[in-house]
Parts: sequence; structure tokens; C-alpha cells
Amino acid sequence: MGILHYATQAFDFNDVVLAHLRFVVVQKIRKRESFYVNWTRDPGVGSGRVSIWVSPEIPLAFYMPELAEKDWHPEWVAQMMEEGNSVHGITVRGISTKDARERSPRERSLLSA
Repeated sequence: MGILHYATQAFDFNDVVLAHLRFVVVQKIRKRESFYVNWTRDPGVGSGRVSIWVSPEIPLAFYMPELAEKDWHPEWVAQMMEEGNSVHGITVRGISTKDARERSPRERSLLSA
């Protein structure tokens, strides 16, 4: 389980999901862009949605026990980048059921490189 440290709070995320989110957040912060990140809370810790405002001025850190690059989904990155440019921001979703055997040959070659 990975952890997103935002200001004084910490949020748990699946490592694969957090790796993708980190990539998108870093790209946007490098451009000095601000945006929302939204997700639904796990029923085990309560219910409802969380929205955080991400900007270069707010302390942010990512902790992942293992990098999940072997489970890279370029389509997630593209979707998050597009959402990050909208007024609604990025909506973090769970892990897709799409696995390596369902990927195109091009996606498999990118992952194994």
C-alpha cells in the first residue's frame, strides 16, 4: 500500500494507482499547474468523497514500498492528464481488470523495455 502525504494528512492508495497519480502530478506541478484530485473513500475508513487541491505551494510526498512500473497503464496516464485540465480535476479510480495478456503488443513491448 502506498501513501500520499498532502500537507498534514496522509492517504492510503494502491501502489499501482499511486505510481500513475504521482507521474501525472509531477508533470503538472513542473508546469506550475494547480488542480483537484478526487477519490471515493474506502468503506472501511468511512464513506464519501475526498477532494484535495494540488498546487506547487502545498507540500506533497509519495511513499510506495515498491515502484509499480511493471504494471504501467499508459491509458490511465492519458486519462488523468486530460481530467487534470478540466474544472472537475482528476478522479482516482481503482485498478482496472486489464492485465498484461489483454494489452496490445505495443503496450507489452513498452512494459518489457
